[in-house]
Amino acid sequence: MSEEGTDLKPALAQISALVERAMRENRPDLVSNEDLAALLRDALRLYTFKSDKAGTYVPPYPSGAVTATETVVAATGIIRAADMNLWDLAMWFNRASSPMMDNPGGRDG
Repeated sequence: MSEEGTDLKPALAQISALVERAMRENRPDLVSNEDLAALLRDALRLYTFKSDKAGTYVPPYPSGAVTATETVVAATGIIRAADMNLWDLAMWFNRASSPMMDNPGGRDG
């Protein structure tokens, strides 16, 4: 049982339905750029917080939940928004204490 106020399932179901509708109807305008930015910002902050506190690699989503293209497009946008480049990313990816080192490439096995 989750604590009061922490059950995100209803909100996530609404977001998922909106995403599916936008994609099905080819309507990216159904979600404003500002709302998308806020959603990504908060999700990234929470993911980083939980990963840091866990001290290990926490899969961001189940294997196969998004395509390689979706992953790369999102990662590229996030790297650009942070005013970083691939060299910066490589430094973080390869640091000895990186949670990613527990599960290289995010792959099982």
